[in-house]
Amino acid sequence: MTRGIISALREIDSTTAPGGKKILFVQTDAAINPGNSGGPLYLKDSVIGVNTQKLAAVNVQGLGFAVHYSEVLTFLRENKVEVRVEGK
Repeated sequence: MTRGIISALREIDSTTAPGGKKILFVQTDAAINPGNSGGPLYLKDSVIGVNTQKLAAVNVQGLGFAVHYSEVLTFLRENKVEVRVEGK
């Protein structure tokens, strides 16, 4: 487990969705590596995203991105996957 700071919400053009749809990402300094990408990004006791990628470039360290939970819920609903959200 790592402790990350959330530094921004960013809309980034999708590289896989048709038409370059913008996807909402949470920018964080949480460690995102091959072994933990796809895991949840928490804010206190709530999942706020799914860790997906980190920026690896010269002079850039510790900059990762998680798909915002709202994007995940939309994807699941569009694909007819049952979604249960606690507390709602």
